[in-house]
Amino acid sequence: TDVFKSIMFLIGGYYGVYLIVLFANTLTRMITSSVLDSLAITNIDGIVYFFMALAVFLLTIFVMWRGIVLTIFWAYLLLFLGAYLFRSLRPVVTQLFKYFLLMVFMMFILILIAVAGISFIEALPPMNELKGFAYAALILMLFFTAMWMTLGSLWSSVSRATSKISRKT
Repeated sequence: TDVFKSIMFLIGGYYGVYLIVLFANTLTRMITSSVLDSLAITNIDGIVYFFMALAVFLLTIFVMWRGIVLTIFWAYLLLFLGAYLFRSLRPVVTQLFKYFLLMVFMMFILILIAVAGISFIEALPPMNELKGFAYAALILMLFFTAMWMTLGSLWSSVSRATSKISRKT
């Protein structure tokens, strides 16, 4: 029965992770499509275009890293699920799954921050000189959030996992 439970865990875990990724993609597409539908077509300042291009350029690095992490995780998913069955490897696999979930929902979180920031900035008075600075601050917020989600959480996950393993041995 232990073999059967292990096989069911592998199958259920694989499809569970697949459903989580589908859910995250659905949330991201829903928020993106609703935001794009609500944007009014107006004459936008050149500064807005400049800062949006800068944001896309800076965030491309982290989105690329996210794609690499998700691809590696999908390639070794059954190995990770199998490793979770061993008690000594559970802390490492748990931290890997936490990092994977953060990478899966990273786009959704960044889009929510961007939507909130753009909504706030567009609510400013039309001739406000702070609009350019507000967009720059929004881009910095998105950049540092993406940097923390990719690099900061990776470093903390690795250090937590190794400290849990070293305490057990």
